[in-house]
Amino acid sequence: MSPTASVLPASVPAATDPRVAAYCSPDGPEVFSGVVFGSQLWTTDPFDVGAVHPEARAAFDRLLARASDADLPPHGKSLLLLGEAGCGKTHLMRAFRTAAHESGAGYCGYLQMLSRSDNYSRYILSYLLDSLEQPYKPGDPTTGLMRLARGLLDAIGIADADRDKLLSDWLEPDETARIVFRFADVAAQDERFAGIDLNLLRAVLFLLPNDGRIRPRALSWLRCEDLAKYDREMLGDLVPRPGPEMPLKTIVGLGRLMRAVHSAAFVLLVDQLDEMIELAKGDSEPGELFRCAINTLIDVADALPNAVVVIGCLRELFDSSREKGYLPRPKLDRLEHDPEPIRLTEVRTGDEVRAMLARRLEVFFNAVGVEQDPTNPLAPYTTADVARLAGIVDPENWTAG
Repeated sequence: MSPTASVLPASVPAATDPRVAAYCSPDGPEVFSGVVFGSQLWTTDPFDVGAVHPEARAAFDRLLARASDADLPPHGKSLLLLGEAGCGKTHLMRAFRTAAHESGAGYCGYLQMLSRSDNYSRYILSYLLDSLEQPYKPGDPTTGLMRLARGLLDAIGIADADRDKLLSDWLEPDETARIVFRFADVAAQDERFAGIDLNLLRAVLFLLPNDGRIRPRALSWLRCEDLAKYDREMLGDLVPRPGPEMPLKTIVGLGRLMRAVHSAAFVLLVDQLDEMIELAKGDSEPGELFRCAINTLIDVADALPNAVVVIGCLRELFDSSREKGYLPRPKLDRLEHDPEPIRLTEVRTGDEVRAMLARRLEVFFNAVGVEQDPTNPLAPYTTADVARLAGIVDPENWTAG
């Protein structure tokens, strides 16, 4: 749906200006949607404006630089984003992923905390692997997991015929397993991979061949699912790890591998934590579900010095959970100090509206093949329109009269 003409002065006929005509056309692209869907996290936001929530962006940039620095910090950190619905928490997480992946400084997992789980490590691992199966960068089909696997192969540094064979899709599984086990043994002797489980290295290397018999089974292993005897044999009899403690170990192992092969940060973007607070109200012990989820996130940050855990939550519900004592003081301190929570404002200033509007109109006019007014990038909006829009939260309402 294109913008409407309701903001235009009545004295300006649409036909007199091609920009106005394009703006009023019902066939134009949608550029004023204020909703970000989870499926959009993997693509660059064409409407993102760095001037919006600069304090949150600066805080994330500092944490990302810290986690990917040559000198590894002692532990990971979390960043709490608090705000009302529609203030831009998910928009920011999309921008954070774009920033981390464009520079190669990190690998990002994204999840929404929407349901109960008896093992939140397993819940997080599942969404992490789903995230890593998305293209690492727009325009390149290479997924995050494939980039990590290729990085491991490059770091091992073996340049013989076996390397070329492993990257093919015509080997039989037993030959693939021979090469994978050989390469993993070489990696295990490298101090960069000290502390990373040998079988995890093997499972990641099994992702390299484009073989439908092998790759899905390697992914099942990484998800800590049990494997039937035949499935194990297809992976060189790799022993599965379905135990309840193994998902956290797998998350940590993947984070360490990211650091070892690319000096990269492990970034976990956790959205809608407020759902856990709502669900926790029905616990036999109020807040138990919320505590379990937070404990798992803190465990990840504690175990991975290169971790950056970004948590988004409705401000009112988080403040309510504090008042009800859902979290013990040590856990609360971990979330609320070093760094302090970022409290996002939902109402945009005039300068922010101008920047957002100019960007969206630029995308709009490029899409319809009409040149944007070089003297007024906000046209057909007026100064009075911008002043009025500064008090409206949702860009979807920026076309209302």
